[in-house]
Amino acid sequence: MQELVSVIIPTHNRADYLEKAIKSILNQTYKNYEIIVVDGASNDDTEERVKRIIQEYNADKIIKYFRFEKDPGVSACRKKGFELSKGKYILFLDDDEELLPHALETLVNVLSKLPPKIGAVSARYIDQNGNIYSRASIDKGRVTYIDVITGKVKIYKDFIGLLRREVFNKVSIDERATKGFEILYTLEILKYYDKYIIPDIVAVYHTDSKNRLSSVEGLFRNAEERAKTLEAILEKYSNDWKKYNPKMYAHYLFETGLHWILCGKSKYGRRYLLESLRYDFKFRTLLVYVVSFIGSAPIKWIIIIKNKLRR
Repeated sequence: MQELVSVIIPTHNRADYLEKAIKSILNQTYKNYEIIVVDGASNDDTEERVKRIIQEYNADKIIKYFRFEKDPGVSACRKKGFELSKGKYILFLDDDEELLPHALETLVNVLSKLPPKIGAVSARYIDQNGNIYSRASIDKGRVTYIDVITGKVKIYKDFIGLLRREVFNKVSIDERATKGFEILYTLEILKYYDKYIIPDIVAVYHTDSKNRLSSVEGLFRNAEERAKTLEAILEKYSNDWKKYNPKMYAHYLFETGLHWILCGKSKYGRRYLLESLRYDFKFRTLLVYVVSFIGSAPIKWIIIIKNKLRR
């Protein structure tokens, strides 16, 4: 008998993408799942879309919908989704991501055969154009906390994947993590459990959706939320980075300072940049520090130009 998988989708004002996300789960080859949609007070037609899908697929026993009256942030939505879930396995899916038809079957088959010390399995995902988007530095294998903290394995944009339910007996969901959830929780999980990476492509990530940090517009719009998430990461892992990987510590200091500057808090952000320069002196960090005395506008233009040159 297949074990129950709870797929939790936090959402806010992205009804078009959410519909695709839900239908991608309904089309899975693995059939024992529940879908929990937690709506952060959307003011579009999200609720109507979900109810229409429930009716279309006769899925009232499969899809649960919960709506907050005031948007609490994406991590609070994830936390609520977990509280409503019953599955042995948990998968957090963003509302602008889609699972490929074999995703749950692939992930469950792997995780169910691994020892209990491995609490999660993750795989690759692609963007809407078919390009590989995830960037774990290894294709396959077991990953530990020390691997990531020391920089032996890089997990930037690694798809978080399928989790054992018991992971959350030790890992709590930090509601400050509104932007950049994946890196914070990958590290938090790895403090207690190892994870296993596989090379399979299991999901599609829509980089063209609004509010995505991967877009320049999303970066600017969500700068303060991202800065708060980065501060939460530094609060928990700075001591280990100082000990094992000072350059990574400097990187997160730079990112935190940059995001505070982008949201108009330049004086506060410069404190992080100065600390970053102490641990890893880079011209980029110095440039942002100096230009920030003029204001955030020149830094935004540099980012815009750099982004256009990459295309």
